[in-house]
Amino acid sequence: MIFGIALISCNSLVKPKGNIDVYINAQDTGWYFVELIKDSTAPPGDVEIRYDTIGGLPQVPVNGLGNYNFRIFGQNGEKLSASVRMPAFVYHTAGHHFFRFFKPSDADFANELNWDPKGANMERLREKSIAELDRLLSKP
Repeated sequence: MIFGIALISCNSLVKPKGNIDVYINAQDTGWYFVELIKDSTAPPGDVEIRYDTIGGLPQVPVNGLGNYNFRIFGQNGEKLSASVRMPAFVYHTAGHHFFRFFKPSDADFANELNWDPKGANMERLREKSIAELDRLLSKP
């Protein structure tokens, strides 16, 4: 009986994760970034972001970087998470935190035969992601 009470108490300490649902045009390809603004007053819960065009830099207040799951959808609600590559939380030297992912084109799939995280192609893609993020951050 005591064990059951302890188990319930431990479960009540676990914070539920919210979802950050990102909606993109399923035909658009390239890098996507969402800036995560740390805000301890942000409510845990679901957040929706709609990209009208690639190249934007939406901001989302979050109460903790690990408190959210990211899900990627097309504008009509079709799940695209399986077709995106390199989803990751990244830290920029300017002190910003981002969630980034890459939506490859058919040519990208054909040219990037090696999606091994430690492979040379992946390092080149990571460098491209840094360059794209630097470009977005330098926009007025």
